[in-house]
Amino acid sequence: MPDDHGVFIIYTGGTIGSLPKDRNDPASPLEPAPLEEIIQKLPNYDSRDKKIFIKDEWIRLGTHTWPKPLDSSNITLADWQEMARVVKAHYEEYEGFVILHGTDTLAYTASALAFMLENLNKPVIITGSQLPIARTRSDAVQNVVTAIEIAAAKTLGGTVVPEVSVLFRDYLFRGCRTAKLSASSFSGFASPNYPPLAEIGEHIKIGNSMTAVGGHHVLRLVDALEPNIASIDIFPGMSTDLLRNILCKTGLRGVVLQTFGTGNAPSTPEFLQVISDAVDNGTLIVDITQCRSGEVELGLYDV
Repeated sequence: MPDDHGVFIIYTGGTIGSLPKDRNDPASPLEPAPLEEIIQKLPNYDSRDKKIFIKDEWIRLGTHTWPKPLDSSNITLADWQEMARVVKAHYEEYEGFVILHGTDTLAYTASALAFMLENLNKPVIITGSQLPIARTRSDAVQNVVTAIEIAAAKTLGGTVVPEVSVLFRDYLFRGCRTAKLSASSFSGFASPNYPPLAEIGEHIKIGNSMTAVGGHHVLRLVDALEPNIASIDIFPGMSTDLLRNILCKTGLRGVVLQTFGTGNAPSTPEFLQVISDAVDNGTLIVDITQCRSGEVELGLYDV
């Protein structure tokens, strides 16, 4: 058996890990549960030897849990740094990683880790659920077991997906191309501007042409993150004074400006002057479209 056989699970919190406060009363209020209790809900899990039986193989499971499970709305840059450092610390011991995460900011975390973990040649799969794992119709078990199976592809003879990805319901998505589109659907995530990396059904079908190619370079952790960034939605009739107050704030390093269509925004002298002043002040401005699909094409229209 290879030295890195097995999957390492990182538990940050979220809906997926909620169990009834009174374990004997399913109607009691939900509370964050210890990771071991969550994993015991998975079929074919051996709690004594910390392993799970998938496709005729026993997959050993390592675990790391946040001291206090978080609602994902409370995830911070420090949590992203910790997740990346935990992956790096156990990188040589396991063939893949699964991060259990609340759904609200799951896509943000996936995108951040995709850029923080450079030269990645192992799967790092982030998943969660719309219903707690203890609920009768929960989507949690399917999501977790499927994520473990894809993370253990080397042992199971499958296709290794050596990048940060999001597993939810029927698809595996590239981490930095994923968005949460529904607060209630079991298919709550999508990748509107990039094809799925895999389709999940009776069989797991990996789209080989879409996945990254794992290299042989040493994993590099890029964890120096800049917190002084703003994201601004442009809207019709937006006050230029409001925009100036945001863009001219002392300490602001960068702005993601979410504009119309292919990157269009007002072309009035007042609006352009505010943008120009911010750039002259050293603020980096990145133009992205508000549309879920398509791309920015600066210069296509006069605006």
